[in-house]
Amino acid sequence: MNLFERHWDSKAQAPYLINKSNTLISLDDEESVALKADYIVNNNAARIIV
Repeated sequence: MNLFERHWDSKAQAPYLINKSNTLISLDDEESVALKADYIVNNNAARIIV
């Protein structure tokens, strides 16, 4: 039984989960971490916050 439904936030480039009672969980997964790593490399970011 899957209690949460996965959605994608295109602005944050990250997934979030929501259930029937509107509980929201934001998270990073392999895809969002890879997109953020690409951004860091492509924009020569000097620092990141985890």
